[in-house]
Amino acid sequence: MDAQVETSDGEFLKVKYPNGDVMRKRKFTMSDPIEVLFDFMGLDEMASEVLRIQEATSSNAIESTSTGSIADHGIKPLCTLYVLWTSA
Repeated sequence: MDAQVETSDGEFLKVKYPNGDVMRKRKFTMSDPIEVLFDFMGLDEMASEVLRIQEATSSNAIESTSTGSIADHGIKPLCTLYVLWTSA
């Protein structure tokens, strides 16, 4: 899924990486499998195999082993997701 093409009619999600300096954004369709989002995050050179994401205002982290659609996990368009690496 790494090579999945960005949709032209999707919704922007922003991803902020642990170093704080890097933020990337990309359009996703909220019905896409959440694995597509995790694959996008995993393209970072510092990526670990296992990671978690969460919104700044949420106390619930989503594990990279999760299944379902992006929307199934309560992720809304235009939000910023923070990446937490959990293994090297």
